[in-house]
Amino acid sequence: MPHVPPTLVLRGLCAFAFVDDVSVSITRHPAWTDGDVVAYLEEITALGQRVAATAALTQFQGEMFGPRHRKVVVDWLAAQGISTKQRACLVTDSTLLRGGLTAYAWMTGNETSAYDPRELDAAATWVCRGARARPAAVAEAFRGNAALLGRR
Repeated sequence: MPHVPPTLVLRGLCAFAFVDDVSVSITRHPAWTDGDVVAYLEEITALGQRVAATAALTQFQGEMFGPRHRKVVVDWLAAQGISTKQRACLVTDSTLLRGGLTAYAWMTGNETSAYDPRELDAAATWVCRGARARPAAVAEAFRGNAALLGRR
C-alpha cells in the first residue's frame, strides 16, 4: 500500500494523506467547480498510486461537494476503474450534518458516519475498523493535514 504523508494539493486548497489503506483529506476550497473536483481526484489518485482506499476520513473546511460534484466523483472513479466502495467518515462541527449522515447510514446500511472535530480519535477508530491502518496514525495524518492548511 502506498504511504503519502500530509501533502498540499489543488493549489494549496486541500491537504491529503494516505495511511496504509485509509485516505485522509481536509479541503478548504471556497467554491468547487467540476474541473477542480477532477483536478483534485487526479492529484490524490496519482499520490496514492491509484490504489483504492478501503476507508476515508474527510473534513470540508470550505464548500462541501454538492450533489453534482458527488456525481462527478462517482463517474470519474468509475471511468478510471477505481472502486467507490469504502467506509466514509466526515469530520464536521455541524450537528445537522452529523445527524443527517447518521440517518442516511441507518436507512441505507452504508458505512458512513460523522464526528465532531473534538472527537477525532473516535472518528479515526471508527474509520479504521477492519482496515490495516492504525487509528493513531490516521489521527496524526489528519492533524498533519490541518497543520499544513494552517489550522490546528
